[in-house]
Order: sequence, then C-alpha cells, then structure tokens
Amino acid sequence: WEITFISDLGPLPLLVADDLDLTGTVASMAVTKATVGILPPFNGPDYGSIVVADSTDLSILILDLKQGIPYYVRISASNAMGTSPSIMPYPPFQIPFPHPPAPPSVVG
Repeated sequence: WEITFISDLGPLPLLVADDLDLTGTVASMAVTKATVGILPPFNGPDYGSIVVADSTDLSILILDLKQGIPYYVRISASNAMGTSPSIMPYPPFQIPFPHPPAPPSVVG
C-alpha cells in the first residue's frame, strides 16, 4: 500500500502502524517516507497577508485573485502569549474560476 496525502502539505511525521493483528507466515509492516513533502512558498513579493482583528469574523474575502491560478492559504493566531504555528485549511488551495453568466432577464 502507498498513501499520498492531498490535504496535508509539507513534511509530515511518519504514520504509526499497529501490526499486532497481522497474521500469516511472514507478516510484517514497515512505515517509510518515499517522498518528503514540501510546503508551498509563502514569503516574497507576490504574497500577502491579512490581519483580522475582530475575533467574531469567522471568514475573510480575498480580493483581486487571478482566474485559473491555485491560491494557498495558511492561518495562524496571535495574542499576548505569541503566535501559533500556521495551519492549512482543507482543501489546502482553491482555484478561482469565472462565474457563469446570468440567464437573460428579458426574453423575446
């Protein structure tokens, strides 16, 4: 079996395998990393950030996105104690596409 993560990005810890119930003459299990994940870049001139100061805001609208380009978002929280590690939502990215045109309002 091979597992590919499509929702968690970046380097991930190894899975914990429970082989206590394996049966057979040579039953064994191994957990390895075939490919180490890489987080998408988040720093640079093409990247931005938004600070939400109102803790009752549970969503944010990101404007001026280009169609057909995947946008990755990560989220962290800050308070007097410091800043939390960033997390990525599921799915980890969205690709904006144009909305279909509205049906005609005057026909005939």
